Amino acid sequence: MTPNLLRVSHSPNFNDTSVTSKEAFSEQAAGGIDEVTRVVPLTSPEHTSLYRLPPELLANIFLEYMQQYRFSSYARRVPPWVNVSYICRYWRSVALNCANLWTRLFFLPSEWMDELLRRSKTAPLVVRINFYGWESDLGPIHHSLEKALGHMERIQDLWIDCDSSKDILNVIHARLTAAAPLLRSLHLSTYRDGENHFIICNDMLPGAGLRRLHLHLCHVDWSSPIFNGLTELSLSYIVNNATECWDGLLLVLGQLPLLRQLCVDNVLSADITFEDSFINTRNRAMVSLCQLEKLTLTDPIPWVMTLLARLEFPGSTIV
Repeated sequence: MTPNLLRVSHSPNFNDTSVTSKEAFSEQAAGGIDEVTRVVPLTSPEHTSLYRLPPELLANIFLEYMQQYRFSSYARRVPPWVNVSYICRYWRSVALNCANLWTRLFFLPSEWMDELLRRSKTAPLVVRINFYGWESDLGPIHHSLEKALGHMERIQDLWIDCDSSKDILNVIHARLTAAAPLLRSLHLSTYRDGENHFIICNDMLPGAGLRRLHLHLCHVDWSSPIFNGLTELSLSYIVNNATECWDGLLLVLGQLPLLRQLCVDNVLSADITFEDSFINTRNRAMVSLCQLEKLTLTDPIPWVMTLLARLEFPGSTIV
């Protein structure tokens, strides 16, 4: 579509606007997004406000547009905001030079992944992938995931839900031994309780400074440095035996003074009686979580009460 087919309807006037901060810039862009994206045919677009918008402001509008879409809704198809690069030459130039517009990777044939990685330049990446529904044809997603995880040094947010396929898990495990200095959020989950699981080990993600960690149906080495420095921790259906989970959880929590949110879901009572869990636990020290804001425990009441008896947290904590 060429520039002489478009114009802005009721476009905002930015000529007399002074933007003095990043916050004001974002607010101004968010306010103008609906106006700027309404287009109708026009023969002389170069005279409209649309084509007088500075590229920095237009790029910020594109980013605000991108933020409106939930990640799960486009992970396996071309997301709507990609269309801004097809409106006209000016919009395309701005879009292709806005690296942050291409950092939320979606999983289509690997040629798309090559293009996304190229357009995102060196910007931090967000990688979220759910293998559910792909079991019959893992080829395309497999190759795309390998390419994405080949840039672990750039990934800031990594979310993987997969089945217990040994081949896929091996590929992911191999990539997770690479350094990930920018990684702040990690979600690993297998949605089938089979023989194979994610294994959280000591050599995983060296140098990562994680703040948020969610593990579901994983086998955990509780001494792994991956837990260091967390502010949010969610554990569900950990496949270690329950005695290990009691000792390991208390060990980890004792090293997380900055923890603000904790969720423990069916971790403590999986394969052990209440008496055994209480008597055999080696770690009997109290654990202080002085920054805790929210605590969610999903286990039978005796196990929950026993864990609560080991924890100290503010009275303002939501339980």
